[in-house]
Amino acid sequence: MRKFWIILASVPLALTPFTGFTWWIFSIFSLLVYFRPKIGDWYKRIALPSWAKFILLFLLFGYLTEIFAIVDNLPRPLAERALFSPYPLTDLYLAFGYYLAFAIVWYIILRNFKFKYWEVFIIGGSFGILFEQSGKILLSFNFLAWLYVFLVYGSFQASVPVISENTLGKREISRAKKIIMGIIAEASAFMLAATFLWLLKLPIK
Repeated sequence: MRKFWIILASVPLALTPFTGFTWWIFSIFSLLVYFRPKIGDWYKRIALPSWAKFILLFLLFGYLTEIFAIVDNLPRPLAERALFSPYPLTDLYLAFGYYLAFAIVWYIILRNFKFKYWEVFIIGGSFGILFEQSGKILLSFNFLAWLYVFLVYGSFQASVPVISENTLGKREISRAKKIIMGIIAEASAFMLAATFLWLLKLPIK
């Protein structure tokens, strides 16, 4: 079963000429799952407070996602780039607030409640379809686009939970409560992200 993750990791790499780089984050996520025991031990040995290493690594995976997205968008005209800003450096500046919001919210949730990494993946991916490009992806009814966004959003949000799963919250809750907490987490993360983006845009207007 573990070897299946190697196969999954290879799919975005093989399809890069057709689908671009952004979903390479799914390859990274798949490799994290495959190497989870070793990387999980490494994560435990990081000499930082739990909140700091969770948030810093979350930002790392978020920035990898954003860099891949920038590479995919560079060939497009400025007006057609699906980024926080059509200008790469400005986009990376704004991305800090966006991914920080998700990192903070998921740390608070996972510090208190026990979620499996795949549960975070499903929750994050599902809400990515709902909110990506302000709902344009959802309303496109393009099921391949839905899958693409699902894998990207699920991957960047679940990458740290893969390696920190046994180090945070131990409180078990029912599946129904996890769904409710997941809805709260995603809604809070998107609202906090919107606030951070607004604040970060003030100095550059």
